[in-house]
Amino acid sequence: MRIAPFLAASLLAAPAAAQPAQPPKLIVAISVDQLSSDLFEAYRFVNGYQAHAATETCPGHSTLLTGRWPAATGIVANNWVDQRIGRDDKTIYCAEDPRVPGSTSRSYTVSPEHLKASTLGDRLKAINPVSRNVAVAGKDRAAVMMSGHKADQRWYWDGKAWSTDLKAAPVPRSVAAFRTAFAAQLAAPQPGLTPPALCQAKATPFRSWTGPIWRSPSPSPRSWAWGAGRRRTSSRSASARPTMSGTASAGRGRRCASRCLPSTGSWATSWPGWTRPAATMPWS
Repeated sequence: MRIAPFLAASLLAAPAAAQPAQPPKLIVAISVDQLSSDLFEAYRFVNGYQAHAATETCPGHSTLLTGRWPAATGIVANNWVDQRIGRDDKTIYCAEDPRVPGSTSRSYTVSPEHLKASTLGDRLKAINPVSRNVAVAGKDRAAVMMSGHKADQRWYWDGKAWSTDLKAAPVPRSVAAFRTAFAAQLAAPQPGLTPPALCQAKATPFRSWTGPIWRSPSPSPRSWAWGAGRRRTSSRSASARPTMSGTASAGRGRRCASRCLPSTGSWATSWPGWTRPAATMPWS
């Protein structure tokens, strides 16, 4: 009988059963294009990165609310070439419907035809048909890829006005009022924009590198191999190649073509008959 008090005390001390989480009533997904790395740090997004190689807007937007890689979403670029398509323009735009007669990559009908994965909104509509799936974006491809195939409302800027590809969907009064007010404001003369204090503090003059840059005097043709940690090679003999020290950058803006600048450290070049002294890179 002495066990009873201890049992009662343990039951009273036991934590209450966890209540099941209630589903959210609203989910807002915001994508900011061209957000610079310093703003990532300013807003404490120190670990933000994209794990796929095609960092264009359309592939990126196709991954955000599908949770799939571009290889699975079918959106591998903003534009790609398909030689099989039966039209003169072989370039495909990611958010076009090429089945529409006369469609081209520049004059197209907006559609999620190429999106092969379901978005969060698509899944919500499948679970509960009364769910609402709405997208608003500055570009059609962003609105399409983030809303998917079962959008209730989808609006984007087409360069002249706010448009939608969902022609059968009723236009909400709030959207109609906004479009009217926006068009009137756009037509009226506006003063130049003044950058806010936060932007002015970050606006520093650009200082270009004015130091020595080695340029190859060799005639064409030549072939270059580039990449992080790789030595530069060409069609010249090994004895005639310039020597360099440092780490080559694999970035698109620093490929070895007519010149090669390492991303860190110092570099020096030598050529039969002359030698250029080492120079320190401004970003080292």
